[in-house]
Amino acid sequence: MIVLSVLVPLALIGLIAWIAVGVRKRADEPFTMASLAALYAALMTIVGVILLLLGVVAGARAAVGFINLSYSYSTPTILGIPTTSGSSSPSCSTTGAGCSPVSTDFTPQRTDDIVLAITLAGAGILILVIHRLLARGVRHRPGGLPSWVQGGTLLGLLVLTGAAAVFAIVSTAYALVTYFITPSSSTMQGPFGDVVGAAVAFIPAWIVCLIVLLRRQRLSHPVPPAV
Repeated sequence: MIVLSVLVPLALIGLIAWIAVGVRKRADEPFTMASLAALYAALMTIVGVILLLLGVVAGARAAVGFINLSYSYSTPTILGIPTTSGSSSPSCSTTGAGCSPVSTDFTPQRTDDIVLAITLAGAGILILVIHRLLARGVRHRPGGLPSWVQGGTLLGLLVLTGAAAVFAIVSTAYALVTYFITPSSSTMQGPFGDVVGAAVAFIPAWIVCLIVLLRRQRLSHPVPPAV
């Protein structure tokens, strides 16, 4: 999935920054085994959410493929000519006797995407449930509810989903324009189901994270009553 090219570098940078903040906060808050368990649960919560969203990406790509297989899948390049599902391209014999059309059926790949979507979403939900229970279990122990872990979880999700959403918006707009507006002979044309799936998954997730952040901001800084 192309969206992973955005998520993986950001996740690595964010993890380093998060650990650095935690080291600095050790002087202000107790740091115990419960703190480590809370940090682990928070990290795995983010992993679970991302897996769930990647499952939505795969499912959306398969759904776009039900409209038209060529929207989500493309054939390997044959003689420098990219082909799409249901289309034909020349395949020449080694004897030079001539060319015959070759067609590729991408229905099995769409089925694979459905299986992948179910697998990723199921794994993400399972990871989320287990590690939210773990976080609740250590919450009332000394150091089991560090503020930097709570804030870092939401911030991490906000940054990851926001970056993926912006990438998906730009990529989807570009892919749709090149597919439907540029000439059919353009080498820039290609399937767009993957980026559409990323937009379907990460834009709503980004909006939800923003709403949660705003609500927490209001709760932590309530508006004083009018005099």
